[in-house]
Amino acid sequence: MKRKLLALGTVITVAGCSSVEHGVFRTASVRYPPYPGPVLVSRTHEPSGIPLGVVQVYGKDSQPIGELMEELTRSAAALGADFVKVDRVATRFDPVAVDETVSYECGTEKEPRTCTQTQTTRYEVATTQVLGRAFRTAP
Repeated sequence: MKRKLLALGTVITVAGCSSVEHGVFRTASVRYPPYPGPVLVSRTHEPSGIPLGVVQVYGKDSQPIGELMEELTRSAAALGADFVKVDRVATRFDPVAVDETVSYECGTEKEPRTCTQTQTTRYEVATTQVLGRAFRTAP
């Protein structure tokens, strides 16, 4: 989805101290100042307000869903939205391989030697995406 958004317009990606990234794609020509109040979130209800844009957040590994939702509402508020309709919550697992060189003693007491071996560790990194649409329901 991130690639699709890049093709459609400007996506702002920010990475801070946490591993949460977000993207915003403005779909409305009308611009509102950032919304200062709490942003409502729903998975089932679509409001009758003005759609302002698409917001998405990504979290790596065991990022708590609460942190993802906080970033989603901050991104929507930056667009001027007071409501987010969550359309998708998904987790994908990407394979990662890391090569590590390990040294160990492999000789005898009379003939000490150090041997090295390269080991490849394979694991999967989880990435959770929350995708939604931002709306302005208040005048």
